[in-house]
Formats: sequence, C-alpha cells, structure tokens
Amino acid sequence: MSILQAMILGCIQGIASFLPVSSSGHLVLAGSFMGISTGLSLKFLTLMHIGTLAAVCLVLKDDLLRLWNALTGLIRDGIFNLITYAQNFGHPEDGEYRPMLKSAYRGLVVYMAVSMIPTFLIALILRRFA
Repeated sequence: MSILQAMILGCIQGIASFLPVSSSGHLVLAGSFMGISTGLSLKFLTLMHIGTLAAVCLVLKDDLLRLWNALTGLIRDGIFNLITYAQNFGHPEDGEYRPMLKSAYRGLVVYMAVSMIPTFLIALILRRFA
C-alpha cells in the first residue's frame, strides 16, 4: 500500500467513523477498489481506529477532564458522606454531609453509570454463551 492510499483510507476513516455506518466496512471496500489485493491487515485497521480515538480525545479533552474530575469528586464526597454517616450512626441527621450532584457533569457521570447497568446485566447473563 502506498502512502497516498493510506492517506485516502485515513480520510475515509475520519469521515465514516462519525456516521452511523461501519467505518471498517468502508475501509475494506475502498481498499479493494484501490487494488489492495491482500486486504487490509488487522494492524492497519486497529491503528486507524486508535487514531480516531486519539483525535476524539484531543478534541474533547476539556470535557473528558471535567468528567474525570466529576467522577473523582463523586467518589471523594461519597466516601466522606459514608464516614460521616458511620461516625454519627444512630443519629445520621447530626452530620454535615456534602452534596453529591452539585454540577451538571456529576449528573452526567451518574447517568452514564446507570446506563451501563443493563449492558452489565446482559453480559453477566450471556457470558457463558459467548
């Protein structure tokens, strides 16, 4: 495969990865149209997808950092609240608890975690068959 062919395939990956279609399928089809007779290697396809992931992380780095900070803040405040509850056992209203959902990003982290529960349960049930 030439550098030009790799660049064309990279452009196809960049465009198709954000569409609700199979970007891998488009890469294979485009590769066959360009005469890459041996097919695209798994390493090449994997690197294409890693490049897409890196580009998305670079563009969304501020949001990803805010989500990470929200997650660690939720964990930190949750542990603080549990410790406070344990110290005031029997009289939980005596403690000074921290609010858990004090930002939109914390709410988003909770929504993301809750949305993973059905997938986790399905995977747990079907893991013997897979």
